[in-house]
Amino acid sequence: MPRPGKFQAIAIMQLVSGCLGAMGLLIAIMSSLGIWLLCITPVFGIVVAVLEIIAGAKGLGNNARENPSFYRTVAILEIINIISCNVPSMVIGILVLVFLKAPEVEAFFAGTWRPPVPQYMIPTYMQQPPTPQYPQPPATPQAPTQPVPYPTVAPVAPSPSPPPAAPAPAAPGVIPDPSPPEPGGPDKPE
Repeated sequence: MPRPGKFQAIAIMQLVSGCLGAMGLLIAIMSSLGIWLLCITPVFGIVVAVLEIIAGAKGLGNNARENPSFYRTVAILEIINIISCNVPSMVIGILVLVFLKAPEVEAFFAGTWRPPVPQYMIPTYMQQPPTPQYPQPPATPQAPTQPVPYPTVAPVAPSPSPPPAAPAPAAPGVIPDPSPPEPGGPDKPE
């Protein structure tokens, strides 16, 4: 059964991480003469390693599409496995969660993913013919055109403006105010 490349990477990473994690924890337990089993972290690490091996083997098997949430659960447990000082497992858990969100992996679980067909397997009558590249004819030189003269406009003489109005004579004995009049005028109510 063909699989997307990212899903195959998920299965291989989980299988390798589970094998390495189980071997590392078993070596640590044997080197401490079993005393390390009194802590909860190595027990959790062994359980996660076994689940990683199961998820990797299931992903490489024929029924890889059956339970997609199992891969997500194992990836989350791989991240939590940092309590067993298993840093590679945490990194692989993060990568698995990222790969599970890829469109081709989601389509694989939904059953709508189809493997891409390589170009060499497509019959020649179905392939796109190459677009021909025809040489462009040389551009024909155009005869120079004479500039079009702009029409001339005769200048217009300005119209004479009326002379300025003479100021009103002041009443005898009153000194005229040099300031301009107010906008409201003299009859403005106060």
